[in-house]
Amino acid sequence: MTDKRFISWEEVDGACQKLAHQLKDYNLQKMLVVTRGGLVPAGILSQHLNIKYIETIGLQSYRGETQTELAVVKNADDGIGKGEGCLILDELIDTGATVEYLQEKYPKAIIATLYEKPSGHGMSNETAHQLDMDAWLVFPWEAQE
Repeated sequence: MTDKRFISWEEVDGACQKLAHQLKDYNLQKMLVVTRGGLVPAGILSQHLNIKYIETIGLQSYRGETQTELAVVKNADDGIGKGEGCLILDELIDTGATVEYLQEKYPKAIIATLYEKPSGHGMSNETAHQLDMDAWLVFPWEAQE
């Protein structure tokens, strides 16, 4: 069994505030959110950054705690273009497969995340917290079994 680290609502809010501060000087007019993990932080950050155009992209690289090949579940709207003026947000960079896909598809976008695991260090433009461990993160909006 993988060690789990439970993230609190307070930690999520603090990470979103930290990211908002880091992102305030970028010229961001739209946001592309990786579902499902990025949805809750996107609501908070869109308020802080006054971003009203929000689009989603569905990418899947895990089934439960098992890593799988990256699959596109839902493509983003064409309005994202190459990502100019766009913030791409996800809650976590783990292996980096999702970020690599997004960087290739939206090379002009700014990529931000709440947490980066060791294998994902330095892959985003901005991150709230770089972790030094590989525990399985459990966010407060995730269903608990």
